[in-house]
Amino acid sequence: MKHISVVYKTIFACLFVLTFSFGSSKACLILCLKDDQRTIIGNHEDWFKDNAAIKVNAPNENRFGSLIFTFQDEKWAQGGINDQGLFFDAAYTPYQEINHLPERTHFDGYIWQEVLDKCSTVEDALKLLSHYQLPDLEEAHVFLADSTGGAIIIGVKDGNIEVKSIKESYLLQTNFNPWQPELSEEPKCWRYGKAEELILENDMASVANMKKILVNTHQEELTVYSNIYDLKARRIYTYYKRDFENPLIIDLDKVLQYDQCLYSLEELVRGELEITQCQFTHRHGEIAIKGEVKKAQTNEPIPYANIGIINKYVGTLSDPDGSFEIKVPLAFMNEEITVSSIGYETETFKITEMDMLYKLELKPKAQILEEVKVYSKKARLKRERLGWMKGKEGVLPFDTIMGGGTVAILLDPSENVFFIDKLQLRLMYNSKDTATFRLHFYEWDSLGNKPGKELLKREIILRKAKRFGWLNFDLSYYDLVFDNKSIVVGFEWLEDRKQRDSLLIGLKEWGDWKERQYFLGNKKVEMVVKNDSTHYFKYHGNMMNWPGFKSLPPFTGLMVDDKRTSNNKEYRTFERKTSHGQWVELQSTLNAVLTVSYFKE
Repeated sequence: MKHISVVYKTIFACLFVLTFSFGSSKACLILCLKDDQRTIIGNHEDWFKDNAAIKVNAPNENRFGSLIFTFQDEKWAQGGINDQGLFFDAAYTPYQEINHLPERTHFDGYIWQEVLDKCSTVEDALKLLSHYQLPDLEEAHVFLADSTGGAIIIGVKDGNIEVKSIKESYLLQTNFNPWQPELSEEPKCWRYGKAEELILENDMASVANMKKILVNTHQEELTVYSNIYDLKARRIYTYYKRDFENPLIIDLDKVLQYDQCLYSLEELVRGELEITQCQFTHRHGEIAIKGEVKKAQTNEPIPYANIGIINKYVGTLSDPDGSFEIKVPLAFMNEEITVSSIGYETETFKITEMDMLYKLELKPKAQILEEVKVYSKKARLKRERLGWMKGKEGVLPFDTIMGGGTVAILLDPSENVFFIDKLQLRLMYNSKDTATFRLHFYEWDSLGNKPGKELLKREIILRKAKRFGWLNFDLSYYDLVFDNKSIVVGFEWLEDRKQRDSLLIGLKEWGDWKERQYFLGNKKVEMVVKNDSTHYFKYHGNMMNWPGFKSLPPFTGLMVDDKRTSNNKEYRTFERKTSHGQWVELQSTLNAVLTVSYFKE
């Protein structure tokens, strides 16, 4: 047995042109075996070419990750699986003209890759496909299956698209039309009959049983490779050129950390992946960097230090013991990692220097003596409340997955010199025992039109045990006096790595649920298309009604007003998802109020 181990020495960039022709792919057997525990798929790829390959599409915010089987000169999906356990393959069948429904539109692209990119289940796929014409089915039947046990064949009967669903323990397709077998030169080919005979003897959904069926149904000199997919385990056993004793075992989770990478099956089975030239359209692989952040003089750990790449979506926080792990895409290998903590000098290091556990020591900032102005609290001219309290339209998840995420609101005091009295921040919901966040005060960067330099010289961490509503903090204790025309107040969520990882799983399930509900026709779910043509799904309803809500890891949501009006537009709200990440202005207004006092000099 050979396991995939990925080491890249040289990376070449190339552009792939996706074209489609099922006629070049004569997979002559596709079989699903299922029981209560497992869903096992087997298939043969029978064709004269010998340059078979696999191609990896890493997951991102716009698609599921997928691994497809193809040929090096074609590069489009002959078949494959996505990270949700959805399988796709096709079998060449006799030509059958389709009566296309006029209300269905033409899909601009490769629809079967779109299915792998956007769908979790067979049901999702049918919903997506129902909007489009499917001319590919004129000479092929498509087989779809998912990890829940759903399996279908999509084909044509008398010019109309038909769907055949799995009834009991198996579903089988070869190169004939099951609705009109008389169209084929070989109705119910020998491979179909042999497979049915073996299934009647043993219909167990196991890798061993599927292997036996594939061994007895392959074609000498023609079967390029045979695959067994364990959909729930997301594992693939590939038998190249009829070598059924030495499978190539592919664990989907391991290979999906790389993107747009084309592997030759010939080189994989020879164990030559380490020297093969991996072709990318983008460099989306990543490396994990580990280290510790400590105080220079005392060697004590610095908890919740900000670690990341300036203006990139790459960042994290150190844990309470000062340790950290940050995953950096290979595309950023020449960038610098910035490490900072309020009250300490900022340090940077090159990613290429990280070849072991890296220990960083931050020095306390030298305090520059400035002109000292003394203000009497009795000499306050007036108090003013700055910020926005209205609006119950939206929620902003306060938690970020990578660490260091911050939400900030721009405020404009009436006078330049002011004293901070009080802070109020509104929770939509908090399932943690205690809401914990770090307070920031930033200069306003008028040139960059975003929050600028940190103004605090010491760290302020605020905690409050409350489920929802307004949080009130008396800040007069800190004697915060600022001399700025504009000020940005920021709130940074603090949580350790374990909690962030568990939240990632929960929020992904929440996102998957919204997308499934949208394609199932749930009117409360809206697909919002952004200016860059990417999209996300928005749920217009009480999140607590979501079936999986109670199983979500603890999280915090801040109240925002989704309606931008002339009354609240001056309270501009910004967010960055990671430590040192890029600030992005939101089209909503954070519910936060700062009470300040002004003085006579």
